[in-house]
Amino acid sequence: VLEELIPEVLDTRVLVSLPQACAFGPVGPLIVYDTVTSSYHVHDRRAHFKDNTPTSTATQRILKREWTTPDVSCPTAPKTFLNEDAGCRIEPSCSAPTFGSANVVLNDQGLRDFYTLDGTHAYVINGLRILPGAPSPCLGGEGVYYRFVKRSTGACNGGGTNLDESIRTALVAAIEAAKIGRGAGTLALDVELAENACSDAGGNAVGAEVTVGTDECWEHAHDSEFGVFNFNLWLNTHPGNVIRYNKGRPNPIADIAERENAGNLADSVTLNYPSWKDMAFWEDNNWRFDVIGLYGDTVDFASLPINVQGTNLAASVGAPDLGSPAPFEVCGSPGEVANDPTAGHNYNTYQRADQGDAQERMLDQDHHSWTSKQHVWATVSAK
Repeated sequence: VLEELIPEVLDTRVLVSLPQACAFGPVGPLIVYDTVTSSYHVHDRRAHFKDNTPTSTATQRILKREWTTPDVSCPTAPKTFLNEDAGCRIEPSCSAPTFGSANVVLNDQGLRDFYTLDGTHAYVINGLRILPGAPSPCLGGEGVYYRFVKRSTGACNGGGTNLDESIRTALVAAIEAAKIGRGAGTLALDVELAENACSDAGGNAVGAEVTVGTDECWEHAHDSEFGVFNFNLWLNTHPGNVIRYNKGRPNPIADIAERENAGNLADSVTLNYPSWKDMAFWEDNNWRFDVIGLYGDTVDFASLPINVQGTNLAASVGAPDLGSPAPFEVCGSPGEVANDPTAGHNYNTYQRADQGDAQERMLDQDHHSWTSKQHVWATVSAK
């Protein structure tokens, strides 16, 4: 049963009940068919918040994402003169869990598991271009690393870049040294060369391809090429979302992971940087993304950024839950009460995301994550 909202919200209904038991999955588009109007509705995911007033109990404070995995966390307000005397307490249940070691392979299936198990958009970035004026790997230097990526199995086409033999020898030796102790699935390396390892006044080694052994073609690449990142923040803040939305096209970041029937696993975990897009866009925005590792590497679950340490992935790879290391202080905030997900937050502040400026009659107003508290303030003060 789908009911209209009051006041009406454009093309929006609330799912009140189902004719039979139906389990919504943690990821992917969820579609409901309305037999009354013969129309399809896409599930608009939203968080369900709990009370966090100074007198709330620990159970009331817990926030649960009802539509995904059973992960919980405890919201907390800053300690101020309004709550420091009676609104803060130590809650052991609110401490962040810690996990023990377990191997996580950052291959196509491993990256796909981040999404299917915990909804993390972990992608490998491909197609980044080396910036003009980039130094030659021949300059080398202690603690200076140059990214090389494996482009193909087999010798490079045409034997690779036309290089002076001394340059080729130095690059191949450095790549082989960096491969020591790495697995057969290694696809990216940060290579260290000795200072002035080779003479390259013309910069010919920049972006060069060299054949290593007889069956691997390695290319000098952008420092972030074949890096694996968490792109969850980019789902709502990517500036291209507005353009795609207005054209009736899917979110460009979510669309990668939601290609369930693409027939190519690599396509569902690879963000291909557009050849027409200026590289300054990447340089200005890559700080937004958690670095997970290098494509093809095996990393320790315990060393992953906490934002991508999902409980389902931990269980899948065998990372033990070590519990909470220490009690955690939580503070309530006067007037911070549970939300009604059907009411939306219709008092606008600065926003830009999927819906652009189409704010009227919308259930929610898209916004940057760092303006969330402004929305709460605007809603409480303006209602």
